[in-house]
Amino acid sequence: VADRPHALRLLCLSLALAVAGSIPFTAVDGILQPVTRAAFLVVAFLILIQAGLTAGVSVTSSWRCFPIPLALFLLWCAATTLWSLSPFTSAARSGEAAFTYLYLHAFTFVLASVAGSIRTCARVVALAFTAVVAFGLLVNVLMFGNPFHFWLNPDVPDRPRFTFGFLHP
Repeated sequence: VADRPHALRLLCLSLALAVAGSIPFTAVDGILQPVTRAAFLVVAFLILIQAGLTAGVSVTSSWRCFPIPLALFLLWCAATTLWSLSPFTSAARSGEAAFTYLYLHAFTFVLASVAGSIRTCARVVALAFTAVVAFGLLVNVLMFGNPFHFWLNPDVPDRPRFTFGFLHP
């Protein structure tokens, strides 16, 4: 591997961004959430490509062995847009799901090619999720002025829930 430590750092950052993109910045449905998710995932994928290039591993070579059942599931998702009450929303969600699966498939392939051990794989994932928690706490500080935001569901007022932004972990 050409530059293994740098490639592992890039993989950690890539996974952290892919996961952190799911933290909603608003409680209102609208264009901000899907655009934010898509932007984070695209940046994560570009960083994944850079990690692969750094390590001398082709990101797309893993797609040759893409699982057929998963491909059929993604085709089913795309087909459901035909009878959906909101075809645009369904198509966007299907596209997001397909891109997410392709990303995770390629990420797993590159990580397995670069890491060299299960311990290193676990460390990359643990560091990425630690970064997501730190990002979630930062989102809370920026949105609510406090890293620990608790939300009360009106249906269950005796059970406060810790959230990152408007995401219940």
